[in-house]
Amino acid sequence: MKSMDLRKMLCLIVLMLAVLASGCGGGGGDSVTPPPAGTTPTISVFTPTSGPEGTQVVLTGFNFSATPANNTVKFSGTTATVSSSTATQIITSVPTGATTGAITVTTADGTATSSAGFTVTTTGTVAIATGDGHSMALKSDGTVWTWGWNRDGQLGDGTNTDRYAPVKVNGLTGVTALSAGGDHTVVLKSDGTVWTWGNNLSGQLGDGTYTYKNTPGQVSGLTGVTAIATGEAFSMALKSDGTVWIWGDNFGGQIGDWTLYPAGNWHTPVQVIGLANVTAIAAGWEHALALKSDGSVWTWGDNDFGQLGGGTVNSSNKRWDPQQVLTGVAAIAAGGGSDHNRHSIVIKSDGTAWTFGYNSQGELGNGTTIASNTPVQVSSLTSVTAVAAGSDFTAALKSDGMVWTWGYNINGQLGDGTTVEKHTPVQVSGLTGVAKLVAGGNHALVLKNDGTVWGWGSNGNGELGDGTTTARNTPVQVTGL
Repeated sequence: MKSMDLRKMLCLIVLMLAVLASGCGGGGGDSVTPPPAGTTPTISVFTPTSGPEGTQVVLTGFNFSATPANNTVKFSGTTATVSSSTATQIITSVPTGATTGAITVTTADGTATSSAGFTVTTTGTVAIATGDGHSMALKSDGTVWTWGWNRDGQLGDGTNTDRYAPVKVNGLTGVTALSAGGDHTVVLKSDGTVWTWGNNLSGQLGDGTYTYKNTPGQVSGLTGVTAIATGEAFSMALKSDGTVWIWGDNFGGQIGDWTLYPAGNWHTPVQVIGLANVTAIAAGWEHALALKSDGSVWTWGDNDFGQLGGGTVNSSNKRWDPQQVLTGVAAIAAGGGSDHNRHSIVIKSDGTAWTFGYNSQGELGNGTTIASNTPVQVSSLTSVTAVAAGSDFTAALKSDGMVWTWGYNINGQLGDGTTVEKHTPVQVSGLTGVAKLVAGGNHALVLKNDGTVWGWGSNGNGELGDGTTTARNTPVQVTGL
């Protein structure tokens, strides 16, 4: 009896050892993969399996080096940084420039390749904006990135330090549109609210104060907004009901309410009198434009060089209320990043470009340097789809994805490989496939169809975003977007 009990006990022990060896313990049913023979690294699994550049990825496997520097991790051939490692785990991040494909880990003992590929997703750039000396990009995930001049906090990163490459504006999501003024910044969120930061000397932040801010704050009492624009020291908003609202500097009468002039600056939004059915807005130094649904253009504000296009020039008698100046127009621009943005440009429905206002550097593009208080056609330019006005220079995008520029060029802002001003359009060197175009104080940016951003011109504060402060007379790519 005792012998039989002993045999049963021995059998039970053997059975238990077999179960343990096969990994069938306690409450689990999953087998444990034994480590492979030898010292060659092996990748068993990685999480997550997809994500954009910068995503943290955890690799699990065997025979990794416990010293991070002794593991070379690559995502489809692009080397990643290893932040920590053990013999069975590596923590890394998706590197800039990575593409979808296998992950490899190389140690002194060999290379492991993942059986499945990592999918690199994109949060590509969908919009751009430029101010006097700073620049902006909006990504598809609703985040905002800024770079360049930051004396007044216009980058919104909580500092007043210039940035030579893009930095993310923290705590800001759901953004759908951007605009950059002289030294302040405005964004529109998907909920129809408007947020601002930067210089606030004239109340251009619209928050009821004159306090500068280096982080975003909401504009007071403004909802239902569909578009925004910025002048040198004032801001504009177009609401879904077709009305236009303005706040900030009113020296030129650009608030658009004659009853308020010359009452001074306004630090909360004011409705422009007598203006309805508006579909687009634009802001210059101290003047403004509105495009109505019937294709007519209305202007108001400062008019010392005829930038209102109404056939008069009068620096002492500003126009405080909107006046119609054109019909048959498809798009408008005026530029707002500098005190030299005293000209306006429109695209007519036939694809031609027309300009009016200041012209000392040939920024009207009609072959002269004579100011015009009525619209003049830009020479030899057709099939135009977008326009932008900078500080004494102008740019146009054609339907073939090419960009043409004219006017002031001391900083290479025409992008034609020279610093010689041009009075008629010249093509920007080596640039194709452009989708969007903006112009700032003395620099310009474009967004290409492939999602990359390129810039040229002045770069004293890093506004080109290429990591330097070197001016460029041909396009260079903005880094880190």
